[in-house]
Amino acid sequence: MSSPRSSPTAAAAAPANFEELPIEIGVESDDTDSSSIGSDFSETTSVSSSVFDYVYENGRRYASQRTGKGTEYLIPNDETEQGRLDLMHHMWNLLHRGNLFRANVEDAYKKKVAKGESFRVLDLGTGTGIWAIDFGDQYPKAEVIGVDLSPIQPHWVPPNVKFEVDNFEDEWVFRSKFDYIHGRNLTGSIKDPARLFKQIYDNLVPGGIVEICENHVTGLYSEDGTLKEDSALYKYHNLLSDIGHKVGQRMDISPEMKSYVENAGFQQVDEFKGKLPVGAWPKDEALKTIGLVAQEIVQTGVEAFGLAGFTRVLGWEPKKAKDFCEQVRADYNNRKIHKIYPIFIVHGTKPAGDCSDSE
Repeated sequence: MSSPRSSPTAAAAAPANFEELPIEIGVESDDTDSSSIGSDFSETTSVSSSVFDYVYENGRRYASQRTGKGTEYLIPNDETEQGRLDLMHHMWNLLHRGNLFRANVEDAYKKKVAKGESFRVLDLGTGTGIWAIDFGDQYPKAEVIGVDLSPIQPHWVPPNVKFEVDNFEDEWVFRSKFDYIHGRNLTGSIKDPARLFKQIYDNLVPGGIVEICENHVTGLYSEDGTLKEDSALYKYHNLLSDIGHKVGQRMDISPEMKSYVENAGFQQVDEFKGKLPVGAWPKDEALKTIGLVAQEIVQTGVEAFGLAGFTRVLGWEPKKAKDFCEQVRADYNNRKIHKIYPIFIVHGTKPAGDCSDSE
């Protein structure tokens, strides 16, 4: 029994080799999850820029085709999406138990600072820049650069943080190498993963760290068979996988991140596999909180991942695409479907003895 990404003929069940016990189901007061987080999460003030001529379609705003992505980059960059990205940051903080990373970045930072050297950090696909800003605040001796296709980061940032509008799939031309390269939620934006991780490797100092954090976008499953193959939610994730393959930027790549990191030459590669519940159904209070945040994220995430793919790639009429997204959202809000996304966090270290092309 597997998730929609790998088997369209069975109810979705837990992936193999997951280390955690099944999530215990709590008492259900009704059948529908509602968004109960409220308005505590403020939207990031975005930078108004005429650098790109944005693409507007189906009521959403997308990055310009001049970024080099063309029709392949299917995720919007408007204020609705910015709010979703900031909620994703909050969700990852909960999953990381308040930390910004799982790798041993703290010790590496302290060693550099003790020698009077700057600790250089690169955040790939920085989005609103919220992770980069938090890192810069917590580690004032670090030099943090966030890279994204869209200039949607805030005006006021810590003095040790800056943002660059660029496509991380293009050739990298940074003046100096980095001590730590971080990427999160990159699924669906990588055309050539082997080349990307080669560039990451080449742009790290010896002993430098890479860390990639992904929720497996097309791997939604249930441990008790409540996610059925005839549901709109199940079909939605199969369609996302198909769309990713059609445009050459797969959305089902998360389970393979470890192998890409290893093949690039990194050592001490560690992979954490965990579970992200969606909704308030878990009995455990910490998981319930995470599930509520995830529930809020998917309210706009359904269209963020689906609309452009359905209309541009599959050729659907906008009404058909929006109607289907409404059906998917209804399934997301059904508490009787005990939804879980796999998460994969992979980090590795460039060998200390690899001084090739060193500065």
